[in-house]
Amino acid sequence: MATSGELTQAVSKALGVPFETVREHLRVIRRVPNTISFSGYGRSAAAMTPRDAVRLTLAVAGSQFVKDSKTTLDAFRKLQPIRLARRQSDSRERPPSLEDYLIEIVEALIASRDNLPAPYVRHPRSPRNGAIALTLLSGATAGSREPPRAAIARRHTDTGVGAVSFATPGWSNPVLSEAEYATAWPEIGLVYSHHVTTWAFAESALSL
Repeated sequence: MATSGELTQAVSKALGVPFETVREHLRVIRRVPNTISFSGYGRSAAAMTPRDAVRLTLAVAGSQFVKDSKTTLDAFRKLQPIRLARRQSDSRERPPSLEDYLIEIVEALIASRDNLPAPYVRHPRSPRNGAIALTLLSGATAGSREPPRAAIARRHTDTGVGAVSFATPGWSNPVLSEAEYATAWPEIGLVYSHHVTTWAFAESALSL
């Protein structure tokens, strides 16, 4: 398993974000107890888990500024699946959050590291256009209310792709594009859209 330094290096390389920036994101979210695994430094450093990888990726990919890392992480990781929420028949059974869903994908990628689906493999000479694993959406308004956030998580196989929409509780329709997000919240004047490619997501996961 990777240490926090190794995970930071992997996320930096995968997303194309400077190592120092990713390290600062990690420092911000690690200040809150139980957010990132921690037990010391060097040989005694804690091994990173799929949850740690997902949380660092969400903080780096979804934040406008490093100082917003913790707020961004908390807002996105707790989003609920719109489709599952609408079909939920037993209120005692809590549907998986975006964080839990992404952890499932990370664990599946690790389990199939020797036989990854083609969309998760980086092809420098012939990139696969449109291979997006995760889309994070947020917005800006002139009002006092902060717009809800939404996300689109995609599972890719060699034969197709499935997408699940996640959003702040209260949304009733799946959001599968920036346009649908803006239309669902008319007060939004500026939409922030961040996309993580399949190969970047896989490279971060496989560093564990």
